Amino acid sequence: MRKPYFLNLILAITSGGLLVLAFPKFSQGWLAWVAVFPLILVCFYASPKRAFLYGFLSGTIFFGGLLYWLLSLEPWAGLSLSILAWVALTLVEALTFGFFAAGASLISKNYSTWGRLILIPAWWVSLEFLRSIGPWSFSWGVLGISQTSSPMVLKLAKIFGVFGLSYLI
Repeated sequence: MRKPYFLNLILAITSGGLLVLAFPKFSQGWLAWVAVFPLILVCFYASPKRAFLYGFLSGTIFFGGLLYWLLSLEPWAGLSLSILAWVALTLVEALTFGFFAAGASLISKNYSTWGRLILIPAWWVSLEFLRSIGPWSFSWGVLGISQTSSPMVLKLAKIFGVFGLSYLI
């Protein structure tokens, strides 16, 4: 049974919005523990191609909200350049959410429950890691960073590192 497109849009937007609230400025880190679930739910029902689009939408909401500070460069760079930088970086980073969703869609259709529980978080962390290395690296928005306001969870970061936290979330 396919879910209606409108519901999938709402779920993708919800994931992106909840992730924005989990990161600094709002610092509601507990939301990270549920924020990706609506997007994953969409991936279970959507084709990989459609899942990519929903993931891209979710990533655009998330990075658009997370990178709001680029607009504050307006006094130095001018309004046009700061908006261009904000839009460009948001869209480039949102691609990783699209790739995640497409991969999660494939994983959900080809693996058992245990395989999904292991592989979907591993796919997420792999994309976060790839996004954070190389000459074009940009590690803002790593899911584990959302836990900076939770001393109990930060103790786990000493053991697993920030990507380990992302995997657990």
